[in-house]
Amino acid sequence: MVQLRASCLALPKLRAAAQYRDRVGNLDVARSHTKEVDGEAVRLGAWVSQQRVKAGKLSVQRVEELSALDMRWA
Repeated sequence: MVQLRASCLALPKLRAAAQYRDRVGNLDVARSHTKEVDGEAVRLGAWVSQQRVKAGKLSVQRVEELSALDMRWA
């Protein structure tokens, strides 16, 4: 598993992204993809897509977290 700070993994969407990346090898998630994390449905594909759209407005920390998961920004 890609190493992220423990505080990062407390976020269900980021944890779902890390799990997906570990399983599939990338973050090219279909927009309709949903993943269950701790009994909660996470709309992972929509969230990853939105992170790409909002890339210029994300915090440096979030960009680093997603980049650590080999996020494709374009």
